[in-house]
Amino acid sequence: MRSWWRDLGLDICAFDDKIVKNDKDFDIKLDKKTKDFGEKNDDFVFEWRLARYFIPNSFKIFLKCEEEERYKRIEEREQLKRKWIKIEDIKLRNKKREKELILRYNKNYPNITFSPKEQDFDLVIDTTKIWPGEIVDVIMNSIFK
Repeated sequence: MRSWWRDLGLDICAFDDKIVKNDKDFDIKLDKKTKDFGEKNDDFVFEWRLARYFIPNSFKIFLKCEEEERYKRIEEREQLKRKWIKIEDIKLRNKKREKELILRYNKNYPNITFSPKEQDFDLVIDTTKIWPGEIVDVIMNSIFK
């Protein structure tokens, strides 16, 4: 499965505003595709907030990062794309998006706790102070130990 928002040339917030909000069944359809993909495939990496529920027999990894570092990384990424967005705007935008996601998911899945809890995962990695290559090493060492 692919990042639909990237394929459309949108950032994730614009995708939510233009696509997801106009299709009340978007999450249900995506989660069905996620479940079907997990049932038919093996040996893949899948990133989706609720995938742990729809692909239950998987190795679940939670990547966490301190909030300020997350915002700093988003700011750096946007600057690489020549978009000069202030970190304060990034914070507001992300907090708004998180609030909307929680409302949407709670409406669609009242029996699922949206905010992930570390104990729901097989591996938890704090990525605040490590590089992507180090993250991959931790994952590979955990899977193939």
